[in-house]
Amino acid sequence: MSVVLLSHNRYSVITASAIKVDQIWNNPKKGEYIMHIPSAEIAFIQVLFTLDTDIKGTIQFTVERVASPPSDLKEWVFQYVKIDTPIDLNVSLVKIKFRVDKSWLNTNMIDPGTIYLYRLQNIDRYKTEWEKLPTIKQSGDANYYYYESESQGFSYFGIRGDIQINQSNQSIGQNISKPPDETTSTTKPNKEKPALSFPKITFPKINWLIVIPILLLIVIIPVFFLNYQNRFSVTTDKKLEDLKFYVERCKADGISSMQIREKLISVGWPKYIIDLILHDVHVEKNTDKILEYVKYMKAQEKSNEEIKNNLEKAGWPEELINGALKVI
Repeated sequence: MSVVLLSHNRYSVITASAIKVDQIWNNPKKGEYIMHIPSAEIAFIQVLFTLDTDIKGTIQFTVERVASPPSDLKEWVFQYVKIDTPIDLNVSLVKIKFRVDKSWLNTNMIDPGTIYLYRLQNIDRYKTEWEKLPTIKQSGDANYYYYESESQGFSYFGIRGDIQINQSNQSIGQNISKPPDETTSTTKPNKEKPALSFPKITFPKINWLIVIPILLLIVIIPVFFLNYQNRFSVTTDKKLEDLKFYVERCKADGISSMQIREKLISVGWPKYIIDLILHDVHVEKNTDKILEYVKYMKAQEKSNEEIKNNLEKAGWPEELINGALKVI
């Protein structure tokens, strides 16, 4: 299975198990950009950044899961991720959303509240250092905890946490039983008891022609139900959860259901799964957010054209942009 990454400048096809995702922008102008990473193998799910200057030419933005960076963090690292660009970009307001598998936390007894994102930065020509970034735990579901962190730029990143501290004290030997007191024990003489007689019980004859079909139904129905559930369930399959998350992000960016459906069909996703996901995902645009942004930019004496360009880059539909510009 594979997923289509929808870019405002170029389409890029990736697989659901990819450990490297690329996105290309042509002649990007200053403003806000968002990259979604719909891969089950990469902990990062979204990177948001603001270009401070216009760039002429093409830039390729790469997010890659790596086995180890030039310098390792301490123990209890969930994953290392590298964000790479061919040139040094003048960026600000870098926000990274990522997730951590609950099964990894439970296996290693890691406290979810101790998860932080770290960035490898150069101190001087010969020395590097891991910087602990501000990180907030936002939510969770059956399989993951979701976090958001802020960074001053791009580099190698590491996700790590600390072991839970168990402060329960248990006294030793509380459950050891004492041997019986030999001085107080008494032995009663054995007395022969009369043999007990039980009445004979007769069981009715079983009609196996009726019982066997009933037993077969009891076995077959649960097997059929489990097979049906595994085939159509969205919440029990991690790859389908990633697909659902990807569709939510695309809808939030203003991409129509028809576009999403055509692209997913073109890369091999079954139609019944696509229809199930599209029917299950409902995303509403926060019109208050776009109105606040337009009001703020006009207070900064920005033109309607510049405001519209920034909102289109961020994925807002044109009808919502025009409506907001008319209201404010």
